[in-house]
Amino acid sequence: MLDESGAVIQKGICDLSEWPYSPLVIPVNNHDDILIDGHYYDFLDAEFKPRNAYDLDTLPLPCTLEIEGKSYYCTEPPTINYPLPGEYVVRVTPDDVIFKVMEFSIHAD
Repeated sequence: MLDESGAVIQKGICDLSEWPYSPLVIPVNNHDDILIDGHYYDFLDAEFKPRNAYDLDTLPLPCTLEIEGKSYYCTEPPTINYPLPGEYVVRVTPDDVIFKVMEFSIHAD
């Protein structure tokens, strides 16, 4: 249980056998604001930890890519082909809350 500041005020045991996230991790408030100030709660260490960064070559899978308003769910590393030259923004929303939601600017020739 957390107090208003997000500090742990009660520890307990719960069944995490059907937990959809990484083992021993709990989202604490839904994706963009699932976590407190970009952190997730790690049960093993009983503390909040910063979410992990990555780059387009090492996407945390599965994840959802959003490009030009269209969403693509990826369970394996994607190959992205851009239809026209220009600047594109790729927004990545990982399923696992230990990773940040990130945006990448891509220049396609």
